[in-house]
Amino acid sequence: MTPTALLVDARPVGHPTAKQRGIGRYVTGFLRGLTDIGAPLTALYGDESEAETLRRSIPDLPMRRWSRDAVRDHAEPGVWYVATQLMLHPIPLDPVPRVVTEAHLPVAAVMYDVIPYRFADRYHVAPDARFQAELRAPLTRTLDSLLAISRFAADTAAIELNYPRDRIGVIGAGVEPEFVPNRGARGPLVARVIPPHVHRYVVAVTGVDERKNTEGLIRAWALVLPGLREGRHLVIACSHSPGVLAHWMATAEKAGVADRVVFTGALEDDEMVAVVQSAELSVMPSFEEGFGLPVLEAAACGVPAISSNLTSLPEVLDEPSACFDPHDDRSIADAIDRALGDEGHRTRLLEAGGRAARRWTWQRVAQDTMEVLGAHGPRWTTEPRRPTIRLALGGPFSGSQSGVAHYDERVLSSLRRASMDSDRSVVALVDSTASIEPTRWSATDERLPIRAIGRFAKPWDFDDIVLALGSSPHHAGAARLAAEVPCHLWFHEATLVGLHVGVAHSSGSESWARSYVRSVLDRDEDGFGVSLMDHELLDAEFLHGSGVTLLSDVLAMAKSVIVSSQRGADIVRSVRPNGPPLLVLPLAYPPPIAPSGPPRSLQIVSAGWLADNKAPRLALEVLHRLGGTGDVSLVFVGAAQPNAIEAARAIAADLGVETLVSFTGRLDDESYAQHVSQSRVGLQLREHDRGEMSAAINDLVARGVPTVTTLQTAGPTSSGLRLVEPSVAAIVEAIRPLLIDDDEWRNASADAIDRAMRWSFDDVSGALLGWLRDVPRLPGPTVRRISAPLAS
Repeated sequence: MTPTALLVDARPVGHPTAKQRGIGRYVTGFLRGLTDIGAPLTALYGDESEAETLRRSIPDLPMRRWSRDAVRDHAEPGVWYVATQLMLHPIPLDPVPRVVTEAHLPVAAVMYDVIPYRFADRYHVAPDARFQAELRAPLTRTLDSLLAISRFAADTAAIELNYPRDRIGVIGAGVEPEFVPNRGARGPLVARVIPPHVHRYVVAVTGVDERKNTEGLIRAWALVLPGLREGRHLVIACSHSPGVLAHWMATAEKAGVADRVVFTGALEDDEMVAVVQSAELSVMPSFEEGFGLPVLEAAACGVPAISSNLTSLPEVLDEPSACFDPHDDRSIADAIDRALGDEGHRTRLLEAGGRAARRWTWQRVAQDTMEVLGAHGPRWTTEPRRPTIRLALGGPFSGSQSGVAHYDERVLSSLRRASMDSDRSVVALVDSTASIEPTRWSATDERLPIRAIGRFAKPWDFDDIVLALGSSPHHAGAARLAAEVPCHLWFHEATLVGLHVGVAHSSGSESWARSYVRSVLDRDEDGFGVSLMDHELLDAEFLHGSGVTLLSDVLAMAKSVIVSSQRGADIVRSVRPNGPPLLVLPLAYPPPIAPSGPPRSLQIVSAGWLADNKAPRLALEVLHRLGGTGDVSLVFVGAAQPNAIEAARAIAADLGVETLVSFTGRLDDESYAQHVSQSRVGLQLREHDRGEMSAAINDLVARGVPTVTTLQTAGPTSSGLRLVEPSVAAIVEAIRPLLIDDDEWRNASADAIDRAMRWSFDDVSGALLGWLRDVPRLPGPTVRRISAPLAS
């Protein structure tokens, strides 16, 4: 059955090395040929640079960014996936992404050559190279069809990879449209790479690999008849290292032709075309090739071409008189003599080149591909199926010292509960920066280190990646991924200043720290770092006060943004006014635990990270003012910024309340819960906010602890959560009744429990899943607000 659609991997056009070599050019031509014949294809690209390369080369090419949806939309009978980088090193390039396997699509792979397997003693010396080869061969044997670029590639692949020969079709190769005869004078492109005294030349597009036989060609050039060599040069067109160039030059010197050999070095595509067009003859002396594209390119330019008589090369021209023995320097020289000095033979070579140029076209490659796949059909009988939806939640989890870690764990659990009866799975991408525990994994709790993305896991392994970001160095891995891969960004506070300044402080080198922050500011804040003094660079509060957010880098790649308050939304929009869709999603409350009654102690608790921004002086002044209200005490529960506890103790001593204040430092979950439950009132203060809500407030409220806060993003005020102005008088007025009136406390505690019951983690995960479903259809500036139902 003729394929109804092809999904073709277009990523090699952007591969760091392959795009400059044959594979990148082959993929471009392959896609052009399929487009020209009207094949039902979709080219799958990895990033925007690859997309732009494809648009320039093939304006009408149907293409989509790599995603699970792109495969899911084609998971039906008759659709094939074409892997174009199966033989590229290394295997982590993900030649057959897991979603293709999940969809049960038949897979065909372009087989360029198996040269590394045929000469393992040369190419598989390094352990990594052997390991990659051991992985690639069994992967190949699982595929439905191979598309070889020559009969030689097909025959040797069947042997070396133990693959059924009847499942390997020969589709050949084509030549780019730029390779056409040049009827005019030699142009400026040639002058850029070939010295002006070189007027007539023989060109050889070779390489540094020994199998290219460049050294043998140089020796053979010295054996060419002096009368034919006179006035001509041999031009070696390829990139080379300084060491290889020195060796080649020494070979030419020893052969006595150093003044008659030119080495161009690396050439741009247009330069290569011009150099070939202006040559009198093209020679390809390789010992082994998968196809031998330079022979075809010369033929398409109307330049006589001769080549080795080994491996695939005779297939290109299909003219025995064009071939020579590459192991015999004299044979090479005689072939050059005849091609330059025998006009009748030159005519035969030109005629053979014309036939080859008409035979080997990308349209013909595309037609042969469709015929091979139609004849082979799927190798296995499994029907295609739509792959499950795969969601990743990234950020710190249990084991991290980040205050967001517990929240992420609860969101993860809720998402997994919501996915139990659906075709969805949820993976945790663990940002283990500064973690005290290793990433764990089990069959029922899939977790990957966040640094795995781009290495052994790929962004297209997931339908959506949601990254929880906070302003501490515990989020460094997530922030790095956010700047590299399109993700949904969930800001717990709309700034990354604390993240980068924290990374700088943890370096141990003040000079490096300053240099690092300055470079981040220069990149993200248009050079703002240049104007700052050294001490200002490492002062997070100063940077916040200067309006710095350091969000530009990550927002540039964001698919959508999630914040917990309107204030956070306003900050994000100030950085990118026409940025991606934005969701205001309030923080969830943990499962409520109602207290049995008012605690006996008059303890006030301030939970969470202790830092200057939490206004510890204001809290201690409130404690001082409440000194006449029985035996009131204040406990700061949680980890602290360096020197924050010492500074708070000093303030307490000045106020005379040092005996009424305690600091727990970091606690385990059980101890944390015990301190919260024993407290009569929660007190959560802020000097200023950066769009964050407070998970600590929600913890207190969910345990029925009436809480007083100055954080305006906490939501509407009620008896259980009292929002007040940041003044001692206002805070004391809100707290005092809760300390002295049990009925007031009971009513406030009941209100807090009722508030927590109305907005759970299941509510938040449901809203998140709905948002991810809707985002692809939303215009960029969209802002959606979700209000948590609260107690009346």
